[in-house]
Amino acid sequence: MTTEWKKTVVTLAIMVGLLWWRSSSALGTEGDRGGLLVADYAKLVSRADLHYNKPVSRSEEGIPIGNGRMGSLVWTTPQAIRLQINRVDVFANNSYTTSFPARNSDYCGGCAFVDIEFGADVFTDQKTSQHLFCYDGLADVRGDGVAANLLAWNEQDVMAFEVGDNRERPAAITAVLRMLRVPEVKTAAHTAFSKIESRDGRIILTQKFMEADYYCGSAVAVGIVGRKTKVHVADEREIQLVAEAKNGSFTVLIASAASFDPKEDIAAAALKQLAAAENKGYAALAESNKLWWHDFWSKGFIRLHSEDGIANYIEQNYTYYLYVTASSSRGRFPVKFNGMIWITGGDRRSWGGQYWGANQECMYNALFPTNRMELLDPMFDMYSGMYNSCSVATRQQWGSKGVYIPETVAFDGLARLPDDIAAEMRELYLLKKPWDQRTEKFLAVARTGQPHSSRWNWMDGGRYVDGVWRPTERGGGPYGPVTHIFSRGAKIAYTGIHNRRTGNKQLMGWEQPTWMGYRRYENTTVINGARTSYNIWGVKEDVRWRNNHAVNMGFPRRVVYPNTPPPSLPATPNNPEVK
Repeated sequence: MTTEWKKTVVTLAIMVGLLWWRSSSALGTEGDRGGLLVADYAKLVSRADLHYNKPVSRSEEGIPIGNGRMGSLVWTTPQAIRLQINRVDVFANNSYTTSFPARNSDYCGGCAFVDIEFGADVFTDQKTSQHLFCYDGLADVRGDGVAANLLAWNEQDVMAFEVGDNRERPAAITAVLRMLRVPEVKTAAHTAFSKIESRDGRIILTQKFMEADYYCGSAVAVGIVGRKTKVHVADEREIQLVAEAKNGSFTVLIASAASFDPKEDIAAAALKQLAAAENKGYAALAESNKLWWHDFWSKGFIRLHSEDGIANYIEQNYTYYLYVTASSSRGRFPVKFNGMIWITGGDRRSWGGQYWGANQECMYNALFPTNRMELLDPMFDMYSGMYNSCSVATRQQWGSKGVYIPETVAFDGLARLPDDIAAEMRELYLLKKPWDQRTEKFLAVARTGQPHSSRWNWMDGGRYVDGVWRPTERGGGPYGPVTHIFSRGAKIAYTGIHNRRTGNKQLMGWEQPTWMGYRRYENTTVINGARTSYNIWGVKEDVRWRNNHAVNMGFPRRVVYPNTPPPSLPATPNNPEVK
């Protein structure tokens, strides 16, 4: 640790001590019980609440509601409350796709548009307010004579809206379920199917994505409880559930499900969750959410104050960050950096459907000191799930042992290559074969690869010529911004150390990345942290640290970069907790 870092740590420690020393009222606490600070969590967390006194001008400014697996921003137009239901586990394609060679042409996450229409201009600039209550995990929308309390149920994948109509002349209120695209979209070898239907007074939208052996499906089901309804099919892309015009309140339930198993009835799975929510009723759902969120907030807090208000603003955003992350990172896969589960314009995303390590870590690395490590589980689960895929990629792409963790990668890792393509790739990428001697067979495979992928990142843009994608190249041979092989593995190892107390030894493999040196790295604590992980988990006799500070994983170690001698590392780990 450098002197400057030591000064920073000491300063932060003093600041924390001063914050704890301040009076209860300044801290927003209930007082001191037996020498322990007792926080008024409701008061502290409510500083991060959102309060809108008029409709937002853009859908991206809506209020986020989610349970960690499904969610939506909630916004209004003059006659409706609007949502786009998204999930963390819906991917139109996997690593084997050959159908999306153009950048940003793949898609993921989106399931359906849902609108609650009130039949008149009830959400005007003068009559509209929206509120997000972070402490309880609840929200509301108020309009001219109408209102809705809303939540995303923490126990199952259901969003609930308690809708009230107190207008002098109540109108029919309609739940609208709309597709994100036309019913069938073919893109090369890939097909996206969408279908609307009704079952027992519920309306349903299913999606199915298929390419070769790959399948992913999603379903959204909508039901109304407490009002007589009728189903109306508006067109091939839209189905409606119309509630009778009547004063009083009723509940709109929106359930979702997803699966990679083509045999699973995902519509039935969504309907089952909807029925569970109906049996409980909105009040019980709200109480369940309050209990979950109150427990979540009790795990820790910060309270900051400065005369200019900047510290207060930092505190508010810290708390809001925890709310947004807890609302989107409790599923099978980590929430994606580019839109999370808050996209509103369909499921196309800039930067595509793959995971970018550097961008993901901007969201996840800040969680370590929050005492909410469970929010990191999706990230570790995804990387652990692609372990075998990345192990194969290490052998095929680099001719090495161990595991290669790409900077950019699909949710399921990297595709297995044909043996002859893999052999040529090794020759090219390890600079044993001139770049201009690539075979046409290799180029044909490359042209169908996704250029965001670390494997094919030497490709830049391109265009279709006579129906064939013709990519342009960056001009640096096999190199691209995300083709590096060291950084992501080391960073996953480093984050794995912080997770060591969970006893999750599936991370062991990720703490032995494929490395090569010599090179000076800006953050040598990553290397030190990796050394620490070996002490934590134990080291095999044949795996030792060499004086060039690289792990002997079968990779060629002597790769010399001009004027960059190997960094000087301490002989012992820099973690005082490691004995």
